[in-house]
Amino acid sequence: MKLFIYELKKILNKKIFFVFLLLCLAINGFLLYSSQNTEENSIRITYSNEYAKMLNSYSSMSLNDAEKQIDNELLAYEIFSRLENLAQTDNEELIENYTYELDEYRKSNPDAYQKAVEMSEKGGDNFWKNSFLYDISQQIEYINSYPDFIDKMYDRAKAQSSSSIFDDKNSFSYKNLYKTSNDYSGLKNTELSLVNSDAFVATTEYSLTDIFIIAIVFLLCVYLFQYEREKGLYSLVRCTKFGRFKTIISKFMLLFVLSAVVSILFIFCNFIINTFLYGSTDLSVNIQSISEFRNCTLTVTAGQFLILFAFAKIMGTFVISSFLALVFIIFSSSATMYLTGLVIIGAEYLLYTLIGQNSFLNLLKYINIFYILDGGEFFGSYLNLNIFSNAVTSIPIAFAVFGTVFLLCTVFSCILFCKRNQQKTAGIFSRLLEKFKSRFFTLNGSTGVFKGEVFKFTIQNKMAVMIVLFVLFAIISSFGTVRYPYSENSDADYKAYMEYLEGDITSEKENYILKQQNYFNNLQQRMGEIAENSELSENAKQAMSKSIENILNSKGIAFERVIEQYNRLLELDKKGIDAKFIDENIYKSFVSSKTREWNDFALLCLVLVIGVPYVFSPEYKNGMINLIRTTENGKTKLFFGKIVVECIYLLIAFTALYVPYFVRFINTYGANSLNTPLVCIFENVQETSFSVINAVVVNLICYFLLATAVTFVITAVSIFTRSSMFTMVVSTVLVILPLLALYSIENVRIGYWVVNSHIIAIVMTCLLSILIAIVTLEISKLKFTETRIWRRINAKA
Repeated sequence: MKLFIYELKKILNKKIFFVFLLLCLAINGFLLYSSQNTEENSIRITYSNEYAKMLNSYSSMSLNDAEKQIDNELLAYEIFSRLENLAQTDNEELIENYTYELDEYRKSNPDAYQKAVEMSEKGGDNFWKNSFLYDISQQIEYINSYPDFIDKMYDRAKAQSSSSIFDDKNSFSYKNLYKTSNDYSGLKNTELSLVNSDAFVATTEYSLTDIFIIAIVFLLCVYLFQYEREKGLYSLVRCTKFGRFKTIISKFMLLFVLSAVVSILFIFCNFIINTFLYGSTDLSVNIQSISEFRNCTLTVTAGQFLILFAFAKIMGTFVISSFLALVFIIFSSSATMYLTGLVIIGAEYLLYTLIGQNSFLNLLKYINIFYILDGGEFFGSYLNLNIFSNAVTSIPIAFAVFGTVFLLCTVFSCILFCKRNQQKTAGIFSRLLEKFKSRFFTLNGSTGVFKGEVFKFTIQNKMAVMIVLFVLFAIISSFGTVRYPYSENSDADYKAYMEYLEGDITSEKENYILKQQNYFNNLQQRMGEIAENSELSENAKQAMSKSIENILNSKGIAFERVIEQYNRLLELDKKGIDAKFIDENIYKSFVSSKTREWNDFALLCLVLVIGVPYVFSPEYKNGMINLIRTTENGKTKLFFGKIVVECIYLLIAFTALYVPYFVRFINTYGANSLNTPLVCIFENVQETSFSVINAVVVNLICYFLLATAVTFVITAVSIFTRSSMFTMVVSTVLVILPLLALYSIENVRIGYWVVNSHIIAIVMTCLLSILIAIVTLEISKLKFTETRIWRRINAKA
């Protein structure tokens, strides 16, 4: 128990841990609020109190009475919309139609008509009620249909089993049918209620929280398993009565306790934020009252389900905690730990998101840690897995598998921690590498600061391997061609047209377009002739018409795009713009590809997160920072030498990641169209002076400035935390996680701003990047070059 308390105090005394925890909570809360506070949710959020009052009002009625009243209210809003349309139109035919409809409403539904007239007189500013009424009517319809859904489950199973597909009674499909009906049979008498479930559903569906929890668990592992290793303290506990056994047990106990506390804290904060936005949820109703959980077979209330949801999060976090602990105990290199954890967790996430439910690989999707972390899906949906042709419910299978993984990781971690030397030792490969370095790369005699920093970064910290990989990646990625972005069947025909037309508008090209126009006009005329030809049989007419339709649906659609582009280019030519034909498919993707834009920058940030921490942290790790305090220029010269090394690393990484695509693009499509104005490519774009090459250059400059800011932010974190592993974790939260959140927002992107001429947004992004870089650089310099006297004064204060 004393060791547990010591480990707890060690964590609680780390102020940076609380800063990191609060930072994660703040970013998570902001991203959650931003994801929910959208235009489509604005009515629900603005009038959440009114929605709650309406639900309470209709909940006190019987479902039949509530349904009748709501139908009458909805009809009143429909009549009101006709009255508004009548008041705004000046088309005589529409006036006659609206007048006739309103007269019919007045005769058949006088109460609803009178209410609509009253709303029209008041101005009808409460249209939000119509949305809420429709939502409540959908809930009532769901509640009324649920018993029928359960009752017919067995009948559906029996009907489907008669199909030839289910002939084999020993097959998974046959067993799954009847197991499903049996499992749902217990819900026949479940009582459903009207409920405001928005906050509850938003809490269970928000998945970005898992990433923040994993980041905090990562940080806990740094403090619990890396701290003593870096300080060389593990050797001191080897000769105690129980060796390291009590130490590792206390570490695991604290890791699991804090993991559970963090998981509950995040879930609680999410629920509070969503409750603030949408209003409270009645947690006493059965979970099946919420239509999103219709397929749940658990007989629990919403409150109990929320507890199960938290339990799933905690169990998933325990598995990840034990796995990361094993990684930290096995590996001694910070970069290896970070990459191993990132790759395994990232692979699990990709398997969970990319594999379809009916895929033959669906076991990899559902025997997956992210399936457990997705507690709303884990407990809220019904799923049977095919285990040796037996239909087995997914919940016990997932718990059994990951319970075993959890125990194995924990046991192996304890054994390795107790038996294996936790100090960093040189293996055979490392010793050979050291001999190689001593022969070819040893610094002899005095040397410059910059040369010494380059040596430490590339050779001692093995970043030369990373740089060589960059160069190889750039060379390999530069070969080959860029794939044509096919998205529709007509794209191939459009590409063929553009291969001939691309470039300036000439009389020859205009004649070609005219001939093609006559060709398609003749096809349309031919279609009419075939339909009117009485000498042809119906089968012959259909065959001939079908062949012409195929041409029109592929080549004809492609030519329509050519005509639209041609007409737009003629308008641009009148305005004095150098208008040219250009393949829109190719250059839209080249100038503004959301996926490539975010993927490239996220990968660049990941590379910076792995490499930059090794520039400053080694001096703090080995205590050498104190030996350079009394040099002629203090630490200032050393600081800027390190910054130059970082900038070179950034430049190499940026070039290796961004340049190869442009090389392949020019090899594939040439450079003839790079000077074409963007207005020739994008239909709805406002007038802009940007050409294709201008847009690419601006895009690269903006992202290079952003990457520079990211580099100096990581530098500041590295100097303050003095740990490469800790820097990687914190930088991931500060940089990479926001990128994942921003990926879904289309208009927060450099390419989008360039295309739509949002010059202010581009300039502000560049200025903000420069400002962040300057501020973090200055803060880093002050922190790195502070004197011992100054630190003593601060300590006394």
